[in-house]
Amino acid sequence: MGGGSSRKLRLKVLTSCGKIPIEVNSTDNVGELSKELKRTQQSLNFQLYPEGYFFIFNQNVMEENRSFRWNHVAQVFLVRFYGGTDSISVYNIEDNRSAKTFNWILLGLLLSVISLFLKYQTFWLPLFVFLVLTGFKSWERAAAQNSASNGLVKDTKVIADFMTYEDQLCIKDFVTDEHEFGGDDPMDMGIYNYLLQFEEKNVEAHPTLYQKRFKNKKEVVTIGKIWQCKGELLSATGDPDEILKDICLSFAWFNLLRCRFSQYSLSDQAKRKLSIHVHKVLCSGNHRIFRVIELELAFLYDSFYTKYPTIFRKGFPIHKFVELLVSIAGCCIAAFSLRNYEPANQDLSGVTVFGYNADRVVTGSAICLIAVIEIGQFILILCSDWAKVMLICCYVQHSKLQRSNFFERVLRFICNRRLLKPWEQVLGQYSLLESFDYNPNALLYNSFTSAFMDIPRNGQKESARIKLPLEVKQAVSHFVQLSRAFHVTNGSSFLGHDLIWACKLESLVHVIMVWHIATSVCEMESSQSNQGMERDRDFIMAPASQQMEAKGDFNVAQASQRLEVGGNSGETEMDLEVPKPVQGKRRKVDPNYKRKEDKNFIVATSLSKYCAYLVAFCPRLLPYHAYSTEFIFDRVVCEAREYLEGCHSMTSRCQKIMALGPGENILRRGAELAKDLQNIKESTRWRILADFWAEMMLFVAISDDETAHAEYLAKGGEFVTHLWALLYHAGATKQDWTEMGV
Repeated sequence: MGGGSSRKLRLKVLTSCGKIPIEVNSTDNVGELSKELKRTQQSLNFQLYPEGYFFIFNQNVMEENRSFRWNHVAQVFLVRFYGGTDSISVYNIEDNRSAKTFNWILLGLLLSVISLFLKYQTFWLPLFVFLVLTGFKSWERAAAQNSASNGLVKDTKVIADFMTYEDQLCIKDFVTDEHEFGGDDPMDMGIYNYLLQFEEKNVEAHPTLYQKRFKNKKEVVTIGKIWQCKGELLSATGDPDEILKDICLSFAWFNLLRCRFSQYSLSDQAKRKLSIHVHKVLCSGNHRIFRVIELELAFLYDSFYTKYPTIFRKGFPIHKFVELLVSIAGCCIAAFSLRNYEPANQDLSGVTVFGYNADRVVTGSAICLIAVIEIGQFILILCSDWAKVMLICCYVQHSKLQRSNFFERVLRFICNRRLLKPWEQVLGQYSLLESFDYNPNALLYNSFTSAFMDIPRNGQKESARIKLPLEVKQAVSHFVQLSRAFHVTNGSSFLGHDLIWACKLESLVHVIMVWHIATSVCEMESSQSNQGMERDRDFIMAPASQQMEAKGDFNVAQASQRLEVGGNSGETEMDLEVPKPVQGKRRKVDPNYKRKEDKNFIVATSLSKYCAYLVAFCPRLLPYHAYSTEFIFDRVVCEAREYLEGCHSMTSRCQKIMALGPGENILRRGAELAKDLQNIKESTRWRILADFWAEMMLFVAISDDETAHAEYLAKGGEFVTHLWALLYHAGATKQDWTEMGV
């Protein structure tokens, strides 16, 4: 029994060693893993974490093991691995609420291992170091979980209270030396005093509302201080693209976004000022605004799923460097002690087939892995966006650092390093006409496997994801700027009376699916038309004899005679009549329209499939009931299977849809809308569709379910979440569904 128990313990140590790199690679990494891999990772960790405790052996069993004088070393490593890394604290928001359960289990595990030291004192020094570090990291994890679940309201009250009187302050209230900072130019970004860094000891309650206010504002770092700083690093020459400033701007906007999660509302004056601020950034280019929002959501992800808010709570974490040194010292002591280790002669299980002692191999691997993990975690912390903000704030607060070339070089080096991307910048795509006949594999997806994975429904097959097009960013940014002048509608702002009916349907899902079907039909028809134009162009540019042979209406002699006559009359080969297609009459095509190069075509088709993707896969991100969305989608799939049965190509499916008569269901309405759109000139048609989908994208993004957006950040993030955050800051509002004549 002793040998088998020892082998099981070695297996658990190796299993834990394999789990740690998964956590390290997940550090504030929203987009590096696909959603499927992310779900698999969460499932694995859910199973591995309880196992780490369950496999702590009963002490009576361990004492019977002859080689147990070394097993308590392996147990310490299990506790160390289980304590977690410096980055990941939870894998979903609900885990934050189970923090107490985690702490009780870990406390029991620590007490179990500590009790072993009373009996076995081999290698007590390095093991004691590891236990202390594990306890400290576990405390950090508990603090992070508490902050994400209960502490968020407390932490953001300072920010919410500050925003009530922020407009009454100027940059001079926050600086110690006015000569080091610029003036109060109303067109300068420096007039916006959004909070970046402050200390809790600098906060006091101010009657009569007992707001939390700062005792000494000069110790507070705001976004205005960053923009007004005259240090070389933040100047126009040191930061020409304002990368460093935008990192701080993202953090400031993140602090304001936290107020929404804490149910704190900003004053009307603060909202108006923030809206002006956002539109001023928009004027700098759509690339910059999305860069700021992307980083802001990375901070939001960290606040819910990592320990960074706790680690950087009081500024740059110098204690992490001390912790690294202690960890490396403990590993060195353990490695030195391992050299002198000799297994008991009775312990035959400690010898492998290659002649190496298994205890020494497993323990040495664990020691090396701990050292690598500690170094890797420190590098990730040092290069994290949180560290960049803290270092920039430190740079702004201390004039000596602004005159230090060494510090500026170090800070520039750190700020220019981005180890992990927070978002893949991709759009999920779904096409109803391509995927309605999809049936999940019964062997892979069934009642048994439903306990381990999500089962896709009929017709729920995602198309290939696409890189977020620049044209989409431009179109959406344009409508965000227009949102200052009018309420965002469901795409009906610029539609004529002949198309407006398709926006006055029963629900948002009806509108999305009807327009998606019509857009898909127009895309297919436009593709065929452009292919026909290319064939016609090739025919026209071909030699005359080949044209005649292809046409088949004249013989070569007649063609030659016509060419001779044409030559005398000044005609050329280009005057030859172009043959009509064999398939019959084709709709007139705009000869100057180039589908592949048209940005309106790119915007319309990509956003059409993305909105359909949200309906099919992310109903919680829509401002409509999630179950009702799923139910309507399932009914549309059933309609498509009924009407398009036997159609196996996109061409035949589109032709069958266009042959449908008017009706009340979504598929017939989509066909009716497609017919109305085909009566419009092609270039104009795609402009209408692009405008509709761009505005619809904003309408969809204005949602009240902030929890759903936070949860989808852990699954890789969605483009609609970026728009949701942007529109919140821009102060955009949407027209009520009942006000649109529905």
